[in-house]
Amino acid sequence: MILALDFSSSKVRWAEKDEAKIASIFILYKAYLENIKACSQSTQLNILKIQRSRG
Repeated sequence: MILALDFSSSKVRWAEKDEAKIASIFILYKAYLENIKACSQSTQLNILKIQRSRG
């Protein structure tokens, strides 16, 4: 399974296989999750804003 961020509900959840292909809705962020502990909360929010603008 792939962990994805659903901007329509602002929640993190497990994405369905076909959903993971829709980059404008679901962002794959395995690397983000691996580094989340090293980020402050404000940095995390900035990362999400950047990812949203790229989507």
